[in-house]
Amino acid sequence: FAVSVAVVCGSIRTHVRISQRVGLPGGGEVAVTVQQQETPSLSLADLDDVVDGLLAAVDGLSGSQASARLAQVSRSVAKLSAYRVALVAKIQASQVWRDKDPNATPVTFLREELVVDHHEAKADLRAAASFERFPELAQACQDGRVSRDKMDLILRIGSRNPARERALPRFMNIFIDLAATAPMSQLRRALELWADQIDPVTTARDEDDAHHRRELHVVQRGDGVKVDGFFGKTQGMQLMAALILRDGGCIYPRSEEHTSELQSRRAISY
Repeated sequence: FAVSVAVVCGSIRTHVRISQRVGLPGGGEVAVTVQQQETPSLSLADLDDVVDGLLAAVDGLSGSQASARLAQVSRSVAKLSAYRVALVAKIQASQVWRDKDPNATPVTFLREELVVDHHEAKADLRAAASFERFPELAQACQDGRVSRDKMDLILRIGSRNPARERALPRFMNIFIDLAATAPMSQLRRALELWADQIDPVTTARDEDDAHHRRELHVVQRGDGVKVDGFFGKTQGMQLMAALILRDGGCIYPRSEEHTSELQSRRAISY
């Protein structure tokens, strides 16, 4: 039994050649050789060399060539950003930050290792957590369809509070498609409109604006009065209590099963 191994260019390419003599049923032997070639691996140093070569070739490109290359670069940058997020996720899962300081946190580790501020470190960890929670978002970033800036915008607005976090999974595919086809300004506007429906109290500019967003409609019916309203949780409960006391407890809330997903503001109707 013989084994021979050949290594070419360090970790770039590895050849494995295995030879063995196998006996035949009728007598005699035959030599069997199996050769395996591992898939070439690319280090970040090799990637730097590629980028350096691309930079050196820019002067020789025409305008149309530069335009076509620019679109490719945007996709490549998005993929590389996804790789960065995957590394952050690995760091967080391994708890390597405890090796230097048992009392350290992922945020402090990233701040020291990457020389970033608290906001940037939190954004990295939020992005890493989102890859596990939203596989469709991770795939879109790894495919180069969604840039890191757009991913951060979706997560920042969509995860601002528990109300938005609960609603975000139902709309994630919509936001991914929009991020892949629309500029940043349109994506931000769509997210703000969504947040205004999901969480109107938080999106109000000030107390006066929040007050103007409240609605109360009273409609006379043959069998009584119908009241529809949209309020914050506290104001809605106070109004419900006042109506119940005023009517002696003889009012009946309607079912809200048909309420739209987007219309999640507190609704009362009698």
